[in-house]
Amino acid sequence: MNMLQNGTVRDAGVSAVHVDRVRAACADWVKKAMTPALIVLAARHGVIFLHEAWGRLGPEKDSPPAGSDTIFGLASISKPVTATAVMTLVETNQIGLHSPIQVFLPEFHGPGCEEITVWHLLTHTSGLPNRSGGGPLEAGQAGLEHKPGTWMAYSNAGYDLLGELVQRVSDSPLDAYIRRSIFEPLGMKDSTMIHARGAVERTIRRMPGTAFDWPVEMEGTCCGSSSLWGTALDLAIFLQTFLNQGGYGKTRLLRPETVTAMTQNQVKGIPRELVNGVPNQPRGLGWFLLEGMRFPNSPTLLSKLSYGHAGASGAFAWVDPACDLIGVFLFAKTHPDSYPLGRFVDSVMRSILR
Repeated sequence: MNMLQNGTVRDAGVSAVHVDRVRAACADWVKKAMTPALIVLAARHGVIFLHEAWGRLGPEKDSPPAGSDTIFGLASISKPVTATAVMTLVETNQIGLHSPIQVFLPEFHGPGCEEITVWHLLTHTSGLPNRSGGGPLEAGQAGLEHKPGTWMAYSNAGYDLLGELVQRVSDSPLDAYIRRSIFEPLGMKDSTMIHARGAVERTIRRMPGTAFDWPVEMEGTCCGSSSLWGTALDLAIFLQTFLNQGGYGKTRLLRPETVTAMTQNQVKGIPRELVNGVPNQPRGLGWFLLEGMRFPNSPTLLSKLSYGHAGASGAFAWVDPACDLIGVFLFAKTHPDSYPLGRFVDSVMRSILR
């Protein structure tokens, strides 16, 4: 099973000229103040051929520069991690994928909530709202927006409820279970579901006035939907584990058939919500499928097998098995119109020597 290692563009089978163009574009985006900080990583055949940082950690003019080991608020990229934690419990028969969530969390209730299964939560088909006014266990008290299984609509509340599920079944705080079962076995040494207070000196801080969701900083908040912090390298290790069909080095995190289920379309035939008039991407279990993205700033050159996830802070991570490639784009987003995600991803894809 491939472990990530540094190497040359020749080792990775990519064009040096195109990779240099990617670097130049990244530097230019920061120079033009499209973002205060940018960290990127790309690897092919397990070989890291691009891993660099530009910009600074904070809004102050004398703020230290960002580095390749900078810790970034990954926001909703928390969801594939939470889904992975759930699936480790499914693999050990502690959770039934199609069991009602009330089997494990009997105090979760509300009109129609008895029909919600673990699968519904993982696929965003539970009918729960995107956000709820109370805690995860109160998310259904006002009733469901749709009957479970009949409509796919993105729900942070559903993934926060999955975090509660992991805690209850594992009899462990969510951050502790994920650290013990995912981060430590894979060697993701800088990743945490609660902000790492001891690493604040190399953490990106949100710019004043930014309207986008960032994980809660240094307040001890942990939730299944959006509290993940980590480095580009740690996130790349997680991606490579999926590209390797569930293994990394000597660690077998998930069985190959579990990875297949998580990364294939689980919502075929189910209508999907519209986002600015465009149907939301189909979902696997924790991941969304990338082919045919039609949102502003979307990449266009990914294969039919590609999958990934985005975070509202400006984070994006993807896997393209057809090209044996993974990528990370940590762009400290300050405005929706200055997010050149598609330009970055497509430039990386153009670098591949077929």
